Amino acid sequence: MKSQEMRIMYAGYADKVEGKDNSWKVIPDSEAARKQALEDGYTAFSTTSFSYEPVDEKPEPIRYGSLFLDIDYKLDPEIAVNFTRDLVWGTLFGMYGVNPYSLKYWISGGKGCHVEIPAKIFGAEDGHPFLPRIYKEMVQFITRTCREQDCAKILDLQMYNMGKGRLLRCENIKRANGRYKVPVTYDELMKYDAKHLLAMADTPRLNFSVVADPPERSSAMEQFYSSALAFLNIRSRRCGARLGLDSLLDCRFIAHCWNNRQTLSETQWWAMVKILMGFGPEAKPIVHFFSQGYPNYSEKETEDKIRQCERQAKDVSCSYVKGLHDCGKNCNVGSPRYLWMRQQAITSRAASAFSLEEDGVYYGADKESSVAGQLICSPLKILGKLRTPESLEWSRLVEVKAPDGVEKKIIINMRDCVGRGDSVRALLSDNGVEFSYAPKAQSLFMEYLQANAPAGQLFLRFSKVGWQEDAYVLPDQIFGSPFDEEIYFESNMTSLHQVSGSLDEWKDQVGKFCRGNSLLVLLTSYALTGPLLRPCGFEGGGIHIYGSSSAGKSTAAHVAGSVCGGGGHKGFMRQWNSTHNAIENTAVLHDDNLLVLDEIGQASAETIAQIPYMLANGQGKARMRSDASARSVGNWLLNFLSNGELTINDKIQETGKYTVHVGQQVRVIDLPIDAGSGQDLYQNKHGYGDSARLSDDLGSSCQKYYGSPLRAFLTAFCGSNPSEKMQHVALICEKAQKFVDKNSPEGASGQVRRVCRKFALIASAGEFAIECGIFPYEKNDVWKAADQWFKIWLSQRESIGDLEIYKVLKRIQDHFAVESEQRYVPICFAKTDARIRKAGYSWDDRFGDKRYLMLSAVANEILRGINRKVILDELSKRGWIELKDDGTIRETKSIDGANYRGYIFIPRAWEEKS
Repeated sequence: MKSQEMRIMYAGYADKVEGKDNSWKVIPDSEAARKQALEDGYTAFSTTSFSYEPVDEKPEPIRYGSLFLDIDYKLDPEIAVNFTRDLVWGTLFGMYGVNPYSLKYWISGGKGCHVEIPAKIFGAEDGHPFLPRIYKEMVQFITRTCREQDCAKILDLQMYNMGKGRLLRCENIKRANGRYKVPVTYDELMKYDAKHLLAMADTPRLNFSVVADPPERSSAMEQFYSSALAFLNIRSRRCGARLGLDSLLDCRFIAHCWNNRQTLSETQWWAMVKILMGFGPEAKPIVHFFSQGYPNYSEKETEDKIRQCERQAKDVSCSYVKGLHDCGKNCNVGSPRYLWMRQQAITSRAASAFSLEEDGVYYGADKESSVAGQLICSPLKILGKLRTPESLEWSRLVEVKAPDGVEKKIIINMRDCVGRGDSVRALLSDNGVEFSYAPKAQSLFMEYLQANAPAGQLFLRFSKVGWQEDAYVLPDQIFGSPFDEEIYFESNMTSLHQVSGSLDEWKDQVGKFCRGNSLLVLLTSYALTGPLLRPCGFEGGGIHIYGSSSAGKSTAAHVAGSVCGGGGHKGFMRQWNSTHNAIENTAVLHDDNLLVLDEIGQASAETIAQIPYMLANGQGKARMRSDASARSVGNWLLNFLSNGELTINDKIQETGKYTVHVGQQVRVIDLPIDAGSGQDLYQNKHGYGDSARLSDDLGSSCQKYYGSPLRAFLTAFCGSNPSEKMQHVALICEKAQKFVDKNSPEGASGQVRRVCRKFALIASAGEFAIECGIFPYEKNDVWKAADQWFKIWLSQRESIGDLEIYKVLKRIQDHFAVESEQRYVPICFAKTDARIRKAGYSWDDRFGDKRYLMLSAVANEILRGINRKVILDELSKRGWIELKDDGTIRETKSIDGANYRGYIFIPRAWEEKS
């Protein structure tokens, strides 16, 4: 073993220091040297030490060091902390027999935890030239076998670099965020909840020392390390094949043997041994590793089986394996061994020919002979393959590093890789990738892109939030049933479904000020109805809040939006002042959710005539690609919230060029911010002297605390399984129906009942949120608010019937009220009256009641905007027009020997009704 004093390591800065040389410094690997480096201002050390400094002119040095795990989760560090506990207890101790008290633990002060596993535990204290790659094999296998869905995101594989390695922050060093990396004991890690542990990083623990147990050798971990090393050797001897230890689990039979090794039959175990030994003598450690946990395992018997395999050298067929365990998959190979051989054959040329280095992608590089190879492009890593849930839109997910050091993830559609791939290079160039102009560099790059995707890394590609089967997808979180594959959320727009602050903070800083203010109670509950539309079978639509300037419309929209997310310039709100295409893309991003559009006054009458109907209808325009093939049409199901000084109807008719359709008025509900009675947005100002200050503070709070209510609602609604979710669906639908039965007026038209159902869903969603502790309201607060505002809407409508019929009936009444004397000629003057704008004739029937013949040309104008049969049936039913003896409508009248066509109206019918 190389003596500790002869090794070297690197000291550096965990954070870039302005005005200093931030390059790494070589120091001896000793306690005294590290202490001096800390005094000199260095804040991080390399995770590995070296027998000599790694340089290109020399063979790889021997590398030494513990296995460090960098466990972080940017979106929610608490997940990283909980994962660390599960990993240490369930995997390292439970599966590999590692004494957890012999490990070291830190709360990183950033996004999670650091764990150090001493090399002595798995027999790596003598080091290895490719130690980081061996460690990466081990961590990739842990990632593959871990049941935590986001494991690949939580365990940072960038820790295991060759070259100089990776710097790791020293403990008690302050971060840019003001927190510290602090040591914790194993007992603390397991005792305290995640929030408490993360809070420990608020101050340094300078006088705190952790005394770990001396590391003890774990036979299972030793076999794990040996297996990773063995597969590293197998890979190097297979013409650069890109297989890893975790790729063994691509065979479902091998995966079955690993997952069920404690109950595996001897026949299945023996078949597994023969399959693994197909890789040759170097696979012996792998056989022992995969046999750990098998109840009849013994090292001697396993060695005997290995020797027997070497003598027989016979493949195990897939048909034989399926007789032992039906994996349910046809891989089109004769033997499981050929599964890896086929992948090796597909990728061997690309894997051996291409190499990804720190400064770029090279073709034909050979480190052993120091041949640099041909530079293809700046660093570009292929992370995996992507597809939609329908197995369409296959693509590659790549990670690039721009010249300024910014790392980005980009999706490359495989349809764009056909041919020269100019559009692919153009896209990557825009994102900072620099390409070589050497001969054949372009075609080599396309070969690299298509052939070098990791075989086992498959992502599900999502471009919008919302329901996917029994799971609800947000850009950073999944609720309900998880997917087998990792998901990747793509969008050409920034998602506003972000979260800031806890649910308790939102309730205290936003929610409590909604209490006693019925419109805010209504709108916060409305914000939760988007995810319910699809599972509960409701249609989408909108609510538009209108009123005078500075009445609180934007504040109401801010508050409603904060339920679902924020983080944008105006929180969760988007702008009406957008193109048709832009609003379509925005709607897709808000599928099964809430879309908030601010200030209708910024949009044209033409836009308002089209967009609300399109949003409620749930589908964008059909368009073609440049090759004349059809583009996929954007579709969605959402509820939207809008605001402005005018109603939707008034805005549409602003220029006089567009008319309002009744369907628009049913899909989009206009509500006056003053409740139609001049009241303020706030009936309860919660101690504030004036409304303006309360609005300012609410708006400010919505920029700080947002998104948590929606996530809590989805967690509660989805429950622990699909069955529980369906119970919640039934409960919400039942409550909604009770609301409709109680509040829908008797004799109400289908239009009124449709709107009543919308308010019913708001009431049900809000009451469910109250029961789950999401909203700080009293029971029935949302029900009362929905009841109140439905009645306000109904009073503005002035009719419980179909609005098209009501409008025509009103037009008839207004027509006769104004024109009966001016434009209707008494029948006795039919021959002598010469008035120009004649609408018809009038007379008294035998009972002295007035009758009017409205001529057909006038009737066509008065009865417009509705199906003629529908309105005539309504007029007949109401007794407004004269019928023949057989019950049909009388459409002609003989006057002085001439027949006139039209309809005979009886004003007494509506005058008596009124």
